[in-house]
Amino acid sequence: MRRIILDLFAGPGGWSHALTGLGARDIGLEWDEWACKTRAKAGQLTIRTDVAPYPAWIFCGRILGLIASPPCQAWSMAGKRLGLVDQPLVHQSVADLAAGRDTREQLLGECADKRSLLTAEPTRYLHALNLAGEPEWVVMEGLRGRPGLPAGALRLGRPAPCQREPPADTPAPTFAAEAHRWSWSLRSNNQSNATVRRADEAAGTLFFGHRANECTWVADTASDVPDSEQRSAPAPIKITAQEAGVLQSFPADYP
Repeated sequence: MRRIILDLFAGPGGWSHALTGLGARDIGLEWDEWACKTRAKAGQLTIRTDVAPYPAWIFCGRILGLIASPPCQAWSMAGKRLGLVDQPLVHQSVADLAAGRDTREQLLGECADKRSLLTAEPTRYLHALNLAGEPEWVVMEGLRGRPGLPAGALRLGRPAPCQREPPADTPAPTFAAEAHRWSWSLRSNNQSNATVRRADEAAGTLFFGHRANECTWVADTASDVPDSEQRSAPAPIKITAQEAGVLQSFPADYP
């Protein structure tokens, strides 16, 4: 029987795409509808499910490698960061699951953010798999481990915002003809605490939903522009889906 690579919290397919380049494939567990649709369009194998209640034992005896990238929203600076409050509960859950004790239901009731305990899920799968002497390897990743590409990397493969053709109702000087006047940064969403990174810095994590639904390029006057030549900065430019994908290390033609 061919052994498989299992990908928990598989998302739109970052790990899966990388594995394809290595001649390997995984099976992803993912609950988000649009992430699953993206994976399907990219030809990736997916079980649409919630990782937390899904039985881990059914994979025993079949797993070569385990990939786990639990969601980070509970700790994100773009949110309330209640995961920091819940951290002792997460540690307790990890310790219990590693010993074969499932106390998640009890601990979940005490969590300020119910997403916090998702961080402990890899331990539940590892405990079950370990009973069958698996897996051979494990790869785990979190927010701090995977910064986005520098925004300037867009210039390597496609136009940066200052190099686009101007919309019909936008004066050309605000775009390519006078791009040298502006220093561009990427604002990750429209919340007051949004991450803003310069084009030479790693892009922040991009996410969309509820009020955090507008990721834009924002311009500032470049430091080397003389006072006599300074002008009002152009209005923010909404990021394209293709640019967002490239900044999170997906190829430009990824679905």
